Amino acid sequence: MAIHDVDCKLAVARPGDVPWIPLQCSYQGFQDVIFYKGQFYAVTETGRIVVCRIGDRLENTSPKDSSVMHFLQYPQMETSFYLVERLGELLLLVSRFPDKVVPETGRFKIYKLNLRKESWCELMTFGEHALFLGINTSVALLASDLEFSV
Repeated sequence: MAIHDVDCKLAVARPGDVPWIPLQCSYQGFQDVIFYKGQFYAVTETGRIVVCRIGDRLENTSPKDSSVMHFLQYPQMETSFYLVERLGELLLLVSRFPDKVVPETGRFKIYKLNLRKESWCELMTFGEHALFLGINTSVALLASDLEFSV
């Protein structure tokens, strides 16, 4: 699964496939995508969560999109969304930049997906994990497993 094009749309290919197949989806402007529990989860620039179920035959693939949670983007703040898995749970990180000119992180919030209720619960602590956010991937690692040297 990849985010492509100037409109940040989704496309998919399996190993060995030559062409990428664009997914027919009613949304665009995707910021992040992750494979979690057999499905792809993608988040748009407005915080809409889209669940993509990939069939056996890619030519018949169309995502099942469901808005699990939708964040409104505030006009005075630039917002970035990241999807990351931690301890088998899907997390959504929302980072807001108060100034569009100087992109300093003003604050961020972390939400955990409740699959049964199709809702998100805000996490107030992140436990013993360190979080690394990136454009291509984000990861949560146990801090005690990391070695730092100065």
